[in-house]
Amino acid sequence: MHCQSADYKPALNQTMTTANQPVSVRKQVDQLVAMLREGLTMEAFEQLYHPDVMMQEKCQMPTIGKAANRLRLDAFFANLIEFRRLEHLNTTYGHQVTTTEWHYDYTHREWGVCNFFQVAIQHWHNGLIIKEKFYHTR
Repeated sequence: MHCQSADYKPALNQTMTTANQPVSVRKQVDQLVAMLREGLTMEAFEQLYHPDVMMQEKCQMPTIGKAANRLRLDAFFANLIEFRRLEHLNTTYGHQVTTTEWHYDYTHREWGVCNFFQVAIQHWHNGLIIKEKFYHTR
């Protein structure tokens, strides 16, 4: 069995920019959480999501590409009647993968009252979210 030295630190929580400079995934996801808490969802989407992003709700077909996902988000916000709560519960950090846990409470024109917990898994590429999948109790 091979043992690592006490000062060994694996290169976790990093992704690479196009200039091969490390960008902290921790910094990026913390920025995402802060922006969502401030109600800056679309700004976070524009700033932190890759042009080829794939987003998927549970077992539904994924929505591929930033333009298609922007339309999906616009439709969601157009149907919001009341937004009561968005609470960030936890974040986990891995190598180019992060997980955020949330509590949502809102009323949607098509879905009615929605009060649920959600886990989102983000896969990062060049400092941007390239894939995000949502698991929730709604």
